[in-house]
Formats: sequence, C-alpha cells, structure tokens
Amino acid sequence: MIGISPAMHAGARTLRARVLRAACLGVLVSCGGGGDSGPTTPKPVLTSITVSLSSSSVILGATASATAAGFDQNNASIGIGSVSWTTGTPSVASITSAGQVSTVGVGSSAIVATVGTIQGSATLTVTPPPVATVSVTPATATVIVGQTQQLAAATLDAAGSALTGRAITWSSADTAKATVSNTGLVTAVAVGTVGIVAASEGKQGSATITVNPIPVATVNVTPATATISLGGTQQFTAATLSSTGAALTGRAVTWSSSDPSKASVNASGLVTAVAVGAATITAASEGIPGTATVT
Repeated sequence: MIGISPAMHAGARTLRARVLRAACLGVLVSCGGGGDSGPTTPKPVLTSITVSLSSSSVILGATASATAAGFDQNNASIGIGSVSWTTGTPSVASITSAGQVSTVGVGSSAIVATVGTIQGSATLTVTPPPVATVSVTPATATVIVGQTQQLAAATLDAAGSALTGRAITWSSADTAKATVSNTGLVTAVAVGTVGIVAASEGKQGSATITVNPIPVATVNVTPATATISLGGTQQFTAATLSSTGAALTGRAVTWSSSDPSKASVNASGLVTAVAVGAATITAASEGIPGTATVT
C-alpha cells in the first residue's frame, strides 16, 4: 500500500476547491448572473399632432396652406406619413388632401389633421374684404330750395365687386345750403352748390348738389287795368309768386309794351302814354308773364 502524506491531502483539497469555483463561475456565466444589460428603451409612438397655418387670418376669397408635425411620447419629432385633412366649419373654409385651404364664407373654422386616432387642429379666421371704393349716385343733382334728393352709396372691393352690409356715414360740406340724413336723403336749404360725402371704412365717395331757388309760377301785375291821359304816366308793379302762391323776392322782372307807339314802359314798370289807344303791358320773370291793360 502506498501511503498519502498530509501535504498530498492539502493539495487535493485545494484542487477540489478550485474546480468547484470554476464550475460555479461557469454556472453563473451561463445563467446570466454575471452581468446586467439594463432596461429596454420603449419604441417611439405618435402621441400628438401640431397644425400650422401659413396665415391664421385671411380675407374672404384668399387661400392659405396647412402643415402638420407629429410628436412622440417624449415630445420628440416623429414622422407621421399620410394626413387626413378636414375643416370644422365647411361653410367658412374647405381644404384639399394636400392641405390647401380655400375660404368660403366669413367666420372661424378649425383646420384638423388626423393620423389614425390622433388629431391636431388650428383655427383659421376669415374676414370680409375691406372697402376699396365708395360710389355715390347720382353723382350730380339739381334740387330746388325746400325739396329733397335721395342719394345712394355703393361699397366696392378692390376688384369692383359690391360689398353688402357695410356701415356708411353721410355728411354735407355746407349744411347752410343742404343737409343730409343718415340714409342719404338731401334737403335743399339755400341757393348754392354743396358736396355730399358718403364714407365707409375710411374710404369716401361724393356727389355735387346744386340748389336752385323756387321757380316763379305766377307774375301778378297791378293795377290790372289803367287809363292814362296823353303824356301822363302810371306806375305798375309785378309780384312773383311760387306754385303755392308764396311771394318770391329778388327775382328779375323785365317789362315790355305790346305797342310802344301808344304806351311805353321803362325797366321799373313806369308806363308813359304816348298816343291815344290801348296797349298791353307785360312783366316777365323766369319765362312766366303777367299782364295789365293800359288805355
């Protein structure tokens, strides 16, 4: 029998310990217990959409463009692919599949981008086109003192198209000659010429009003008849009257005789008997005659 020394027993124990440690290390490595790769990063997913407009407020008839940008759960930009476009108020705006917006009516509308179940929107405001021109009709008018003339004002855009529902203010350049109501009704006050202005959104149009005096309707000559001795004189007077019989002052009167060889008349209506006989004395104003008979 071969004897085993204590030193040999110690070496064997050391060898077994090394083998055991190596085996355990192998088990730990194979089971993944020797290291940690850390948590898995979540895949980015679309969580929100932002819509941008080339202009958030446009005039009716103008266009705009819309674009959409996507963001993930970390608020980082992310591609969104195809977008479905709609408008919240089709009576105000319409939009193409490419995001081109056309205005239809005045008001506000949401411009909506949809990708799957995710939506984003922006608000578009459509305003009416501004007034570019104010046109007043008639452009000229003649009105008799005390009478009226209705004017009308049209508001137009830059293309000359009529704009409805716009506020208009009226004014007279000389209210001593003519006044105007807030509806454009002109009242003639005194003889002369005056401008009437219609204004809307800072633009103006005007008309020229000529105010004429009340016309003469009748000329009354007094006395209506007269007998004058040869060589004598008779003063006649003429009254100019309106159609209502009201006296009109300051009107020019011209005098004439039907037979100056029997009776002559001067510019002030003084008749002189020239020869025996009868004559008609006429006073005329604004084309209206009045007569008297002199013997």
